Amino acid sequence: MSAVVRILHNPAYAGAYVFGKWDYGGDRRSAKTGKVLPHPRPMAQWPVKIDAHHAAYLSWEEYVKNNEQMRQNWHDGDETLGVAREGEALLQGMVYCGICGRKMGVHHHSGGEKRSSTYTCQSGYEDGDRLCQCMTSRPVDAAVAEAFVDSVSPLSLAIGLRVVDQLENDLAVQQRQRDLQLERARYEARLAQRQYDAVDPDNRLVASELERRWNEKLETLARLEQAYQRAEEQSAWKITAEERESIEKLSRNLPALWKAQTTTNQDRKQLLRMAIESVQLDGVSQPGMIEIQIRWRSGTVTRSSVKRPAPGEGSLKTPPNAVTRIHELAGHYSYADIARQLNSAGYRTAFGRHFNTQHVGYICRRDGLTKHK
Repeated sequence: MSAVVRILHNPAYAGAYVFGKWDYGGDRRSAKTGKVLPHPRPMAQWPVKIDAHHAAYLSWEEYVKNNEQMRQNWHDGDETLGVAREGEALLQGMVYCGICGRKMGVHHHSGGEKRSSTYTCQSGYEDGDRLCQCMTSRPVDAAVAEAFVDSVSPLSLAIGLRVVDQLENDLAVQQRQRDLQLERARYEARLAQRQYDAVDPDNRLVASELERRWNEKLETLARLEQAYQRAEEQSAWKITAEERESIEKLSRNLPALWKAQTTTNQDRKQLLRMAIESVQLDGVSQPGMIEIQIRWRSGTVTRSSVKRPAPGEGSLKTPPNAVTRIHELAGHYSYADIARQLNSAGYRTAFGRHFNTQHVGYICRRDGLTKHK
């Protein structure tokens, strides 16, 4: 894998010869050797770069595209989301601290702990000796997922499509205004040219003034044409009938798709990244609450809050019906007899195991029950 990464980062495979990719200046030194630690220079600051130096395996544009994709896949950058992974923390790579504004990391626990992942802001260690804030991911992910599913519900979609229709109408009106302005500027430029062509060449004073006016009209026309081109590029979009139908089908199928057993956490993360730009969390300002601020890719911002789970609130517990059955049998049967009856009836412990005398005895002592002598 490391050899593949080196190849993708090496510009020689794109047919270019470069020198000076690494900068050996700065104050950072190795703790072992004391030598200056090099750091890579941005591509625009390479002192030597000769294109088409030799035969290439891929084009320079593809090389640049690959490097940008690898930079986006790197999960430690504040400006990159990182590649979506299989962990259960759905906001991995796009969650930020509402206290200091820096990106929060994800801490995964071992499978045996039966604990959800944690969003952690460790920037406090840079300024002090403590965590900035941390919180469990379960209630936050549930709130963001609910907001995401609601945002693409049929009702929200109908409202959104009406807004799109209004935007398309506004864009059409603006385009008509630009067409009229451009047509007027072209007419004035042609008129100034005709006036200049019709003047007597011997009348140099009048000819010079008409030439100046003609140049001004041409400059105005050039500015309007450039502005027209930029506006056309920015507004060159329209939802077709097929795209509308696809969006409506997605709004009806998305809730079922989100909850399907075949949908992995990696798939859910990809869906969230299509609609959400970033999520900001604040679990300090309001005690016992987590404030959530979702910044959507459309530019809108929504806010909500969830209750911070109490210690042990999410831990596994013995099923209530099994506890009720133990209460009924306690005092009449021994711990071993109660465990056999529970196992025969299909009851299981909090961790899905068969009951034994220790399990039954713990619940009886905890609830103040006595066994049959």
